[in-house]
Amino acid sequence: MTIRRLSRGLVFSTVAVNLLTGYMVLNGRGRLWRRLALPQDWGLQHRRSANRLLDTAAALRGTLIKACQFASTRPDILPATYVQTLSMLQDRVPPHPWSEIAKAIKQLDPELDALEIVAGYIPRRYAVPITSSHP
Repeated sequence: MTIRRLSRGLVFSTVAVNLLTGYMVLNGRGRLWRRLALPQDWGLQHRRSANRLLDTAAALRGTLIKACQFASTRPDILPATYVQTLSMLQDRVPPHPWSEIAKAIKQLDPELDALEIVAGYIPRRYAVPITSSHP
């Protein structure tokens, strides 16, 4: 396991525990005395948690952004605050630097050049002739 993967997992786990702890504390306060967990307290917890999740997704990128994009389309399972906050990832995802993208492409095919990528020439390069066994 690489250090980067381990650190990503650690960051994600820390954020998940932080969010869960916030909700558990608020729920515990409400059990002790209802006035300690009012609807505006739950709204504030939702807003804080959604913003924390948004920041974490933007920092870690990758699959977490996709998961948050999907979650932002599900108002039937998430509070409105989450849906509204995470919907920012639909069209405002931080871009990857071209150097990272080019490096990943070069690892796949060292002979591929930038002009072929820009021109959308990749499918033509890898075209495979179809042979038919039918007369």
